[in-house]
Amino acid sequence: GPLTHYLSEKIYDYRICGLENVPQQGGFIIACNHVTYLDWMFLMAALKPRPVRFLIDENFTNAPIFKTVIGFSEPIPVCVDTVKPRALKE
Repeated sequence: GPLTHYLSEKIYDYRICGLENVPQQGGFIIACNHVTYLDWMFLMAALKPRPVRFLIDENFTNAPIFKTVIGFSEPIPVCVDTVKPRALKE
């Protein structure tokens, strides 16, 4: 949205590289390295007008400010409480 665009392009100094690797049509997956909690905002701004959806810890979806700040992007809630560290190693 306009707020995302403003914050990502006017307040933060960031650089976009690799956009030539993003397909113009169809789905794709981008793995973000989480430099900040605002990575979602930068990705949305960089990939506009393509719609971007995110996986998000379902615990965040219960936060009162959630719908205002990120709810418009229709994130996909994931239960991370059941992830077993051993499974990640395998």
